[in-house]
Amino acid sequence: MTICSAVLPNTIILTSSTTAPRCSSIHLPPTSPTIMFARSVDEVEAVDYATLCPKDPTKEAIDGYVQGFKAALKDRPEITDEFREEARAPTIATIMRFVRARKYDVEAAVQQFVDAEVWYHENDVASALDTDPDEEVYQAFCPVAPEGFDKHGRPIYWERTGEIRLPKVLKLLTEEKLVRRHVRQQENAVRRMQVPAPPACRVRGCLAAES
Repeated sequence: MTICSAVLPNTIILTSSTTAPRCSSIHLPPTSPTIMFARSVDEVEAVDYATLCPKDPTKEAIDGYVQGFKAALKDRPEITDEFREEARAPTIATIMRFVRARKYDVEAAVQQFVDAEVWYHENDVASALDTDPDEEVYQAFCPVAPEGFDKHGRPIYWERTGEIRLPKVLKLLTEEKLVRRHVRQQENAVRRMQVPAPPACRVRGCLAAES
């Protein structure tokens, strides 16, 4: 079995075929349950500073980036009341994710965030989690299962990579449907990372499907 942690942060990817391309195994330290939901630096535990801001893992540095980001975001007319709450009042984890991505350039981070949220809103990504009418096709030719958690509470994504038959899928589904499927998978992964795993899973791991 191959373990790959590089696709999504704090997500474990398992593939069950020896013919699948090998992925690098990356250790992802568990973070506190509050880091995903904190809206004030005072709510962030010191253990999470290095995760949020590797460049300068201090409360003062993080607060400076967060306040600068929020101030710049207020001046952006693209984000209206019709947008989701995360667009109007992003968490610290979200803010610092964009700040890190733009090499700590707050102005560039805000621009990327606004572009992402406009795209999210215009493409109605929230509805992507609705039941996929082509689920049987994907399971037949691209068998996957987002199921369970490891002992640190990180969600697990199973994939039978060696059994994927992309040419057959391309004959049955349009490119638009494939892109929508990818968006659905990513959105589902993000949602799973934001929901704490059951207590028992954090002790010994849990491979049972979530209810």
